[in-house]
Amino acid sequence: MPVPKKLFSRFGFRQFLANLYSRFFGLAFFFSATCIVAFSLFFQTDKRLVDKREKHNDERTALPSKNNDTIPNSVSITTTEIKYNNSLTDQNPIEDEWCQARDYKDLSNDPIFAEFNRWLFDYKKFTCLLDDNCSKHDPREIYKLVQIGEKLASERRKVFEKIIRGDPRKAIAMALPQNLINSLPKAIASNLESWHNQRLDLDSVHVCYDPNHPQGLIKHWAILEDGKKYRVWTHGKRKKMQTVRGIASWGISLGKDFAMSSHSFRDVKTRSGKNAIEFAGNTLTYKNHFERDLFIEEIEKAESEISILKKTVSYPVMAGSASLSEYYDKKYDLVSTPMTWDAAKSRARQLNGRLVVINSQREQEFVYRQYKDGALGRDPQGNPARYGWIGATDSADQNGSS
Repeated sequence: MPVPKKLFSRFGFRQFLANLYSRFFGLAFFFSATCIVAFSLFFQTDKRLVDKREKHNDERTALPSKNNDTIPNSVSITTTEIKYNNSLTDQNPIEDEWCQARDYKDLSNDPIFAEFNRWLFDYKKFTCLLDDNCSKHDPREIYKLVQIGEKLASERRKVFEKIIRGDPRKAIAMALPQNLINSLPKAIASNLESWHNQRLDLDSVHVCYDPNHPQGLIKHWAILEDGKKYRVWTHGKRKKMQTVRGIASWGISLGKDFAMSSHSFRDVKTRSGKNAIEFAGNTLTYKNHFERDLFIEEIEKAESEISILKKTVSYPVMAGSASLSEYYDKKYDLVSTPMTWDAAKSRARQLNGRLVVINSQREQEFVYRQYKDGALGRDPQGNPARYGWIGATDSADQNGSS
């Protein structure tokens, strides 16, 4: 029995060494092969990435940058550089025009505007004849002139759209009159601006954070009366306006952009030469500047009440009034019959009103002018009345509530 036990022990030890050597060399071979394959894959992959980056950079260097500088042909590009480098951003065909507008440089003196104005001058020479079967001018000359106008209008549009985005105030000041635009051929007028005057819902969102614009900007959108949604560019007190409903606005649009004035109204002249303001789609004439100034104060007061909780503007109710004079004739009434303060107070209540309460200097000036120009009554001695009752009294009840 001892012999088999010794033979078994010797056989087991040799077998163990053989298995160990076999597994060691097998693992060593597998590890070496794996490293070679991994290195080959890494090298080939990295080579393709480098080639691709180099090719991409070569293509980008062929494009002009914003400042006519070329983009460095660099293989190593960090995430921060891709996100914030201006020269790279400028090459992106879908770059954000909102942020680009922050870096706007004045284009109002671009030669295209002088060229187009010269064309308008030449075109006006033909307009008086085009509607009367023109025989003094060769139709081919007129056709050629219109073609030139189409080309100039298209070039002007490209520059003018940038001015709308970069300087909406200047764009509004440079805009052509609507009646002139309407008199031009459709192919030319389609590349020119359009005027708007309406109440609209303004949507806003705060965006555009990067090292060059640390404060960001506020994007605005609105749907105009033509049913289209526009990007809104404004200035002054409305540049940082938040979302609001029913705001009175006016300005010009071109393409997908709308240059909105910082004010709700616009001073105009009617065809008959009367002074008027355009407000919320209405043209309202007025007799004197006291009416105009008081109405503007009412508009500004309504807009000053906009807040996070109140986003809808409550403007003065015009009630079908075609002029400011008509509006204030309905709002104020001058009673020329002499009477006591108590009698005047009772009369005002009978007329569903109250004695006027002066709330501002502009209202004081307006009321005084109405009183001065009104038909004044006479006292018992027959003398013209010099004073009028308002909602103030020297009685014990100073607020006049009793």
